[in-house]
Amino acid sequence: MGYILALDSGTTSVRAALVDEQGQIKDIVAYPLTLKVTHTDWIEQDAMEIYTKQCQCIDTLLGSNGLTSKDIVSMGITNQRETTVIFDDAGNPLHDAIVWQSRQSEGICNGLIRQGYTNWITKKTGLIIDPYFSATKLMWLFDTYPNLRKMADDGHLHFGTVDTWLIYRFTKGHVFATDRSNASRTMLFNIHTCQWDEELCALFDIPMHILPNVLKSGDDYGVADIHGSTIQINAVLGDQQSALFGDRCFDYGSVKVTYGTGGFLLANTKDKIVTSTHGLLTSIGVSYGSTMDYVLEGSVFVAGAAVQWLRDELGIIDSAAQSQSLATTVTDSDGVVVIPAFTGLGAPYWHPNAKGMILGLNRHSNKAHIAYATLEAIACQMQDVIAAMRLDLDHPLDRIMVDGGATGNDVLMQMQADISQSRLIRYGSVESTIRGVAFLSGLESGMFDSIASLDQLQLDPFVFKPKRSMEQADRIIARWKKAIECVKLYADS
Repeated sequence: MGYILALDSGTTSVRAALVDEQGQIKDIVAYPLTLKVTHTDWIEQDAMEIYTKQCQCIDTLLGSNGLTSKDIVSMGITNQRETTVIFDDAGNPLHDAIVWQSRQSEGICNGLIRQGYTNWITKKTGLIIDPYFSATKLMWLFDTYPNLRKMADDGHLHFGTVDTWLIYRFTKGHVFATDRSNASRTMLFNIHTCQWDEELCALFDIPMHILPNVLKSGDDYGVADIHGSTIQINAVLGDQQSALFGDRCFDYGSVKVTYGTGGFLLANTKDKIVTSTHGLLTSIGVSYGSTMDYVLEGSVFVAGAAVQWLRDELGIIDSAAQSQSLATTVTDSDGVVVIPAFTGLGAPYWHPNAKGMILGLNRHSNKAHIAYATLEAIACQMQDVIAAMRLDLDHPLDRIMVDGGATGNDVLMQMQADISQSRLIRYGSVESTIRGVAFLSGLESGMFDSIASLDQLQLDPFVFKPKRSMEQADRIIARWKKAIECVKLYADS
């Protein structure tokens, strides 16, 4: 029996996993990544660290299980999206990778908005003008470092998201490619034509020859050569689209929420491009064979990162898991509201200038109330996106798949079920991102016969049902919205 090797190149760690023919993760290895905060909201990473640690994951995983590349059927890569990597012909990074959360290009975005490009860009890309996306990050690099512009003009600079960077390194420069799901998050890709858009590239002054080839998510990405181990790469998916696939959201209107560093709600809209009127984004989901799905998405910039803030900055917990036990020492937040807008507000507000706040403190407020309010903030942020998506899809969203590390916090999951008045379904393994790209790689290699066979796999679901009334949920939401208005007022003043 062989395995699928699934790589997950995330924001705070890189991981490698072995997935068997039952869709179960046999083993997983992870290494942490360093985030460099060079200014208040400028976040970068060493691209070479991403690559070398991803290789270490593979070496450790195969070695600890007594396997060689011959035991691997095929390999899939899923990755943090929008993060911008530039490198030369030899595969040497030319600047630190600019992470999706980073806000260097805020001034560029504001200029584009003032010039009236918002609707034009949204119509082509499904995205909203924001520093989140790759195009303005790349534009900022060229504006800031003229030598990079010259290298690009001379044809010796390559741009890619993290998937492209890894593929280029793994294949020794033989394959320079990305997939449609990642390309659709750059703000340079036309989601209607499924091609890099000449007019967008002209607007951002980005030479088209520096852009990778765009393939289907399930396609031939060449052979990886990792310290002598050769493995076929046949699947690439942006992490959120991969989680949607891994949660088996195969039908129109099926939805999932991933609670990672940020929070991401995606709905599968199949072959229909749904244009949001409530601050959500349209992107390309999984593509393979004759299938290409679109997705409607709402992104919250800070989810699990808020719990890390409680641990690393406030010091009121020693581990992320303690947020749950501390929150259970109180029955509610006692009126405290935390707005973790550390890198602005994402969907549905799209307010890049917003800053975090703690509101509603009284003489008796303590660290337990702040911990409770922080978890409630994650749920309320996601509820904002759920409410917007219900309106855009005219769909109840009463059944939501959940995945990601923070779903292990039962207090948070119950809060989300209560506030959204929805049933949350959590699989026994919450590694949906890894599972999704493994499913796709397995379909491409023949390990899995069909979508129907994936639906038959036993994944041990657990259901969280609402315990609070709709009236109680409405009161929490109303208090949250008042706090959001305070944040917006402060940012605009």
